[in-house]
Amino acid sequence: MAVLTAALASSVATEADAQTPRPLKQWLGEQFQSVARSCLPLSATNQAPERYIPADVRTWDTFANQMDASVPIYSLDSLGSYFSAIYLRGEGSALSRAGQPLGVTYAENEATALYSRRASSTLQHNCSTMLTASGNIDIPLSASVFRAAMSTSATESRSQSIFLYSGRIVSPVAAALGLTSTEVDRRPNVDRFSVYLAGWHWYRLHPGMADDGNADRLEITHMVDAAAAYRVSGLTQATLMSGNARVAAAVPFLSAAAEASGNAGWNAQSNNRGFGVAILHRPPGGATFPGPRRLSAEAPLLASVTPVAGNAAVIDGPQPIQWSADLSGVPTAYCDRLFWQLTATPDQPSDFSFSNFDVRPAPEGVRVCRFTVRATPAPNAGSNVARLAFGVSSLIPTVAEDVAPPLVIPMASTDIADYRASISLANPSGDLAYALNAAPNRGPLTVPLTYLLRESDGRRATEVISGSPEIEITCGQAEPQSVLLGPQDVVFGRSNGEGRITLTARIASGSIFGPDETETTCRLGGKLVVAVQNAAPRTLNLPTHRFTVTEVMPTPSVSAR
Repeated sequence: MAVLTAALASSVATEADAQTPRPLKQWLGEQFQSVARSCLPLSATNQAPERYIPADVRTWDTFANQMDASVPIYSLDSLGSYFSAIYLRGEGSALSRAGQPLGVTYAENEATALYSRRASSTLQHNCSTMLTASGNIDIPLSASVFRAAMSTSATESRSQSIFLYSGRIVSPVAAALGLTSTEVDRRPNVDRFSVYLAGWHWYRLHPGMADDGNADRLEITHMVDAAAAYRVSGLTQATLMSGNARVAAAVPFLSAAAEASGNAGWNAQSNNRGFGVAILHRPPGGATFPGPRRLSAEAPLLASVTPVAGNAAVIDGPQPIQWSADLSGVPTAYCDRLFWQLTATPDQPSDFSFSNFDVRPAPEGVRVCRFTVRATPAPNAGSNVARLAFGVSSLIPTVAEDVAPPLVIPMASTDIADYRASISLANPSGDLAYALNAAPNRGPLTVPLTYLLRESDGRRATEVISGSPEIEITCGQAEPQSVLLGPQDVVFGRSNGEGRITLTARIASGSIFGPDETETTCRLGGKLVVAVQNAAPRTLNLPTHRFTVTEVMPTPSVSAR
């Protein structure tokens, strides 16, 4: 089991990443004081902040007996860190921080909290409601100031409105992982795959936490009992009283926000500086965070991979192709070559070798990572398609694979049209036989071999461009020999649309027969390069050609007497 350092074990869980805890009434008062300053003169807004809290807020059940208590206050950004923190349970359910937060990132338009639709309530105030009997703030106002403030609140867009929420606030991280059953106001705004990647990176940074002894002891906060405040400017009292649900568009915990289209005839702006959450209570027993075995097993099933437009569609020669695919849901911090390595995919053989592995954020899209490889096809095309398959993987350093198997994401498994096999050579039917004179001054054996050219897929050979191809000939017991052909020994032609290539090989007679042989079988092979119309040149394998050679003894001469 991993041992935590003293500094790590002594950290305070409930106040991590929060502002300095403050009395609840001070924080609430500052929110309402800001609203008052949008419609009251400066001389009327210099009282203690808590005096601007309306009476119905002071007596709200949410804040019963807690107004004087110091509570941790979280901003929009720090709340995301709070819900990303991982804790280690000790004896007696004691919690300690287990390293840095997950590092889950949110897009600019995403919130870092989900609000429960059950056992929750909301309040709304602006200057009009704060100054009337239902609000009843604790400051003296003259009749003229009161009337001016009411007029400003009713008609001017510079006034502010404040919305308060009381109830359960749910962690988007826990919701994305399915670790909470609370009904929330919207779907989780981070997806499970992103959280899994963040979790995998967390284990990479804290490999000791991957130990099996910690499997059931790591947890995250899945929800809290809290109060949230949100200020919005640009809503007049007339708009608020119109019943138009769209006025709640900028307030995440109001259900009307989900219905808003942004075309309501007014211009409201949220004020993130006014957003804040006061953590009133953290229910005991957080949600168990998944271990590396679960992450490595489930993350590949959630991966969304999209091949990039413009990838090579065909193979038309031996040159490499480039292949790219985008993986969605990858936080920018993990879209890094150091995080990933190229790997084969299980049960997916590939007809390519790979190099020049590149990892970088995709030019378009948020949290989309582009993986690019240079793919070289196998030398010999066996069919009219080539299978391209590869994956990327990540390891947790120093951790055995039986504890944390590699995280493998398949990136490609596709067939690419392979036109290299669209041109090939074939032997004419039947073997050939040659007779070689065994006279002492005999010359080389001249062997003309003609091959048929087979063409398909609209590919057509135009010429042999190999200036001096080498072929290899093996005869019987004799040693193999290379035969160099000159340009005059290679003839390319067509007859009735069918291509033919004739090679003329001259074989030294002394290298044909082995000891005591008078007849032998020879085999010829090698390569030719041909030009192809509108395509790359092809290197063609010469089919093995068999022919027999018989040594013919010279006829004895008769001497005249």
